[in-house]
Amino acid sequence: MVSSISQFSTSTTTISTSSVELKPTYYLDNFLHLIHHVNSLYRDLLSEYECSFIDEFLQLSIAAQCLYVRLSGRRGDLFRIDKIHYEEIADIPSAVAELTTSRYFGVFQPEQLSADFDDGEWLALFTKNEMEQWLSCGRRFRRDELEQLVLQQLNRTPQLITQWIKSPVVCVYGEQELQSFRLLFFGNLQQSLTDFVLRDLGIYRYQAYALEQPSRWCQSRVMLEHHLEYFNTLEIMGDVSQYQADALLAWSQAFPVAVDDELLKRKLDRTRLLIARQLERLADYDGALSLYAAIALHPARERSLRLLVKLKQWEAALALAVKMNAAPMSEEELQFLHSFVPRAFKPVDIFTDPNTAVSLIKELTSKPIDISTQTIYLASEQRSRLGVEIAALSYLQEQYPCQAYYCENALIPSVFGLYFWDVIFAPITGAFYHPFQIRPADLYDDDFIAKRQTLFARRWQQLEQQSLVEFVDDLAASFTLHQGKANPFVHWEFLTAEFSDGLLVSALQAIPRVHWLAMFRFILKDLRHHRSGLPDLIVFNSTNKNEHLYELIEVKGPGDTLQKNQQAWLQCFARAGIPASVLHVRDGPK
Repeated sequence: MVSSISQFSTSTTTISTSSVELKPTYYLDNFLHLIHHVNSLYRDLLSEYECSFIDEFLQLSIAAQCLYVRLSGRRGDLFRIDKIHYEEIADIPSAVAELTTSRYFGVFQPEQLSADFDDGEWLALFTKNEMEQWLSCGRRFRRDELEQLVLQQLNRTPQLITQWIKSPVVCVYGEQELQSFRLLFFGNLQQSLTDFVLRDLGIYRYQAYALEQPSRWCQSRVMLEHHLEYFNTLEIMGDVSQYQADALLAWSQAFPVAVDDELLKRKLDRTRLLIARQLERLADYDGALSLYAAIALHPARERSLRLLVKLKQWEAALALAVKMNAAPMSEEELQFLHSFVPRAFKPVDIFTDPNTAVSLIKELTSKPIDISTQTIYLASEQRSRLGVEIAALSYLQEQYPCQAYYCENALIPSVFGLYFWDVIFAPITGAFYHPFQIRPADLYDDDFIAKRQTLFARRWQQLEQQSLVEFVDDLAASFTLHQGKANPFVHWEFLTAEFSDGLLVSALQAIPRVHWLAMFRFILKDLRHHRSGLPDLIVFNSTNKNEHLYELIEVKGPGDTLQKNQQAWLQCFARAGIPASVLHVRDGPK
């Protein structure tokens, strides 16, 4: 058994932090990778203009390609030619001329700027220092004040601009095409070519998986245009807190309709949740309820139920609570019902059908399993200096013969992620569509497990039948094969050599396989929310006098209470016979 577990300590190394030398034109290589990928996988969805953009770009010289990628990645569209300098591009004027002859650049003389561009665009060409020098300012001004002074000067003497800007100005074209390419490649507009750099530098590593046409996320031009419209509307809308209720309701209707597009539906639901929550804050309860009713995402139904109770719309509240209890959207939603409904629905004579309310309350108030608790007293300065969790850990190590580790959400999800790695990253159609995914696109979908039912069944059978040595061997093999690769459950920074020799080895020796199985099943009940909420500490009994070899401990400082996902985990532990408790830390003498 020792030799099997020791594989973790012998194979464990931290991810290399040695400096990686990127080639001077790394950014061009990454851009070419992106457009080649889009061209091969999505060519049939591209417009004629987008196709010609790619085809003609690939015919440009290396210098022209480099200059375009450099400038298109910078903020703004306008650049002064005399300010463009890149060591790897020897002849900037020739590259500008080639890009201007093609479709990628426009060149404008200084006197054209105010007529052809908005003030904000061309004023960005000036640095603050330049404007202060030109205006011979006697005192310090904010940038917006300087810009107004510049505009006043140019209104009086327009020819001054040719003295201030002594070279033509480049305007970079192709923003819409680049946006389409980036969206097709990543499936979103939050990611960018920076992801390539993080990979090339070794900061992030990703699981390798096949990227083929059947697995692409977008299957039609209409679908692409709807997603583009969604992101553009989201950008224009900005922060929801700046709007009043009527405007928010208008924005909720401004987004494209998701027809047979679950990916867009989830994006719309997340955005409308933000809008509905803001409507609540503005006391537009009818507007909020109408939005929540159309959202298939937690906590939409929770917010609706809270509002209905607040508004004393008891019949609607009871009907919704019954519906939620019959088919909870998540474990978190079920925990909410257990804590909220018995309090909110009393007295039951507020209902037309009190029997239904009584039955529901009785079902939701089944006696909860007792959770072991303990209280310790620590000096407040010690708790403040170390943090409540580490202060409690130090106390336990001082008072008892034990090994204690801070593990919170890192240990159990990491072992889960290692054991089920091949199932999580199985080549399921539509799960992976670009090389920088830390998880399959459908990880949080309702049918994630159903799509992989056979793979999960085979893994469960192995887990139930294999010995502890075989279980550890499986984990060690996954650990060695995938070390450092992104996985939504695995915390590599936590699984260093130090912890593999202590925490991980001790956990695999002490925790029975049946307990691992129970914890894995609970994670699978709600993959999004059960990755968190786990106890802060794990303690191993070094004397073996206790009937348990280990215990999981949730630490709560003064005024802190258990969160819903923490309560859910503690109930899971109690049902499965997993030793766990809550340790309350109170201020007191050292």
